[in-house]
Amino acid sequence: MKKVLFMKNNYPHLPYREKVWGLVLNENNQVLLIQAVDYKINEWSFPGGGVDEGESEEEAVLRELSEELGVSEDCFRIVKKSVFKHSYFFPDELVEKHGKQWKGQRAATFLLKMVCDKNFKLQVEELKDFKWVDVKDLEKYLVFPNQWIFVQELLKEFNL
Repeated sequence: MKKVLFMKNNYPHLPYREKVWGLVLNENNQVLLIQAVDYKINEWSFPGGGVDEGESEEEAVLRELSEELGVSEDCFRIVKKSVFKHSYFFPDELVEKHGKQWKGQRAATFLLKMVCDKNFKLQVEELKDFKWVDVKDLEKYLVFPNQWIFVQELLKEFNL
């Protein structure tokens, strides 16, 4: 198992930004990964984004998937919500880029099934690529600090 890394945070007084991730499975039980526009070539994650004020996490994950992937919210069925939330700090330059609003993010993760056969039309302001990956191959794509450690726990919880 990889060592857990702890990032130093120079903004402990700031709140976390609440966000959601969707661990989306297709009909072949492959997992959807996205590559944000500011990610390096080897960096991947799950689709998702921030929770708007007054919005439930369930509403947020469906909205974010629809916006980022350019398909209807009806294309996804929520199967389960993780009992765990993943919290992490932003690097200082990202805290400063966002106007010192948040020290990092606290993410709720949902397991969802893709229930329609649609082509994605990526939101190009946010995403540059996507891919479907077999569960057994996820580790090589999840390279952010502690990302794979967290995802292993999700896979156990979701029986994947």
